[in-house]
Amino acid sequence: MKHLTLAGLSLLLSLAACTSDKMQPATPAANCDTANITYTAVIRPLTNQQCATSGCHVNGGGNAGNIDLTTHQGLKAIADNGSLLGSVRHIAGYSYMPQNAPKLDDCTIAKYAKWVADGAPNN
Repeated sequence: MKHLTLAGLSLLLSLAACTSDKMQPATPAANCDTANITYTAVIRPLTNQQCATSGCHVNGGGNAGNIDLTTHQGLKAIADNGSLLGSVRHIAGYSYMPQNAPKLDDCTIAKYAKWVADGAPNN
């Protein structure tokens, strides 16, 4: 009985210690500025560099689910339905983005999260 109790306690503690970093909000580095995130100055350049590239999320990109991220309207649509953050945070149930590349750094994800939290404005 004593061994069963210790085994149960050990299992309980190990389960309690497990967390999924995919579900946790991105914690940007201390030097990550998320105070003034605008579509024009921050989000559009990031998206053009990471997503709206040839063969990916451009008008007529074809192999990217026909999701055009070259416009505010296209990006706002996936921001509003949750798939933008789900994809860049690599949350189960979403297509992990960018495909065939490393996950975006925490600061970049935090910038997208701030923009989405602010209502994904066209500013």
